[in-house]
Amino acid sequence: MILFILELFVGSFDFLALGIAAFITAMLTAVLGIELGDWHQSGIIFLIASVLAIMATRLLVTPKLHGAQGPSPMSGDSIVGKKFQIQKANGREVIKYEGMYRNIVSDTDHKI
Repeated sequence: MILFILELFVGSFDFLALGIAAFITAMLTAVLGIELGDWHQSGIIFLIASVLAIMATRLLVTPKLHGAQGPSPMSGDSIVGKKFQIQKANGREVIKYEGMYRNIVSDTDHKI
């Protein structure tokens, strides 16, 4: 349960995968009749389940979530091809993007 709660704050799906692996380990140890003292066998099951769960989330879940969002708003890719009006603010050239003024750097001279 702690791993599932941690996932709410982190959002990387790694803690979720480890929580799923812990659940699978608990179910398999109960079904196979592995006792509490046999922690080596439970550890091996948890290790295998953890690797498989993390691989599954990284290969199946994460690309679908990040691919649907498009380019990151912090990268320059999200503004490529858009037109902006260059303004002067405090002696610097800026553009207004999403309600905020952003500093720009350019190799060409602009008439403002």
